[in-house]
Amino acid sequence: MGRECIEMDLFSAGQLVQSPPRLRRAIDDFGPDLIHAHGSRAGFLVAMAKPKAPLVYTVHGLHLLHRPFPLRALGAAAERLTSRRASLTIFVSHMDRDEALSHRLVQDENRAVVIHNGIRPPAGSPAPAVRTDHLGFVGRLETPKDPLLFLRVVERLPGFDATMVGWGALGPAVEEEIARRSLTGVKMLGEMSHEETLDAMAHFGVLVVTSRWEAFGLAALEAMALGVPVVAPRVGGLGEIIEDNRSGILVQSRSADGLADAVRRLSEDLRLRQQVIEGGRARVREHFSEEHMLGAMEDAYERVFVAKAGRSSIGHK
Repeated sequence: MGRECIEMDLFSAGQLVQSPPRLRRAIDDFGPDLIHAHGSRAGFLVAMAKPKAPLVYTVHGLHLLHRPFPLRALGAAAERLTSRRASLTIFVSHMDRDEALSHRLVQDENRAVVIHNGIRPPAGSPAPAVRTDHLGFVGRLETPKDPLLFLRVVERLPGFDATMVGWGALGPAVEEEIARRSLTGVKMLGEMSHEETLDAMAHFGVLVVTSRWEAFGLAALEAMALGVPVVAPRVGGLGEIIEDNRSGILVQSRSADGLADAVRRLSEDLRLRQQVIEGGRARVREHFSEEHMLGAMEDAYERVFVAKAGRSSIGHK
């Protein structure tokens, strides 16, 4: 897009000390009217840099709440500092905002808003998958996404096959479990580009989400836009995306039996399947478009500028 980009390593341990002054120098040189930080680490480091411009901070999941005590306490302290120094904190789901308020990670609820993620509509008109007995998994092969639960779901559906897109620390364990359970119908595609992932997803009969927690759930949203039915547990922001039996199937418990039963319903009840496909597309179009998200983001920026102008006027008087 022709925009200037300054690359910084914010993830290696040594950069935690060096990044704030480097960020401060880069920000002072650039002179922005507003800074938008995405994610806990970026938000914390920008907050530590104490820029002159107002800070908008988007929380992409409260992962700290699922960590062991020492890390959880440190993460909570960092979140509180960031939210105090941010003019506005944006959450991608009401669930996360409520959690943040209940744990006092955000001190002022008037400076905590929800803006759901939005996506671009898929090119063309995606045709529904020919097969209904093909399961799909998309996500990092890590503990939060629980890919091993997906394999237990597949095991309970004889005659179904499956495709898994993604890789991570649990990759070898998933390969071992596929062999141990003799799940010969499971194909692992590994890590793929976004375009390749969407192409693979369009051929799923059902996308099965097995996450332990989920701030929002972009994969579910993209599947719905493609006309692929989604089966997911009612965790995190997934309940804000999916209307049960209307735009997807929500399972109350994260159990292999419950998820497998929901998949079976969609494969056997073609009327329900079509209802979910049409409802999913309509829900994305009406509530989760990129246009809707960007409009809400512009409103948030305007809110920060108005507040800043008000403070400047008071200070001038």
